Amino acid sequence: MIPVTTAHDISVAAGTVDITPRKPAVLGGYIGRTAPFDKIADPLEANVLLITAPASRVVFVSVDSLYPGE
Repeated sequence: MIPVTTAHDISVAAGTVDITPRKPAVLGGYIGRTAPFDKIADPLEANVLLITAPASRVVFVSVDSLYPGE
């Protein structure tokens, strides 16, 4: 996590990680797709934003979803 700012006892930090599969995987979302991917058009990411205050903490998480099939 990278600290973004700290002010008035509130701190904010953010981070990201690449979650792109390294090996071919069967992907969902398009019925015409019948084989694993053969190239990566865009990387997949997981992101987090952490906001902390003296009495509370809030975490936001976003993930580029991937349905691996059956």
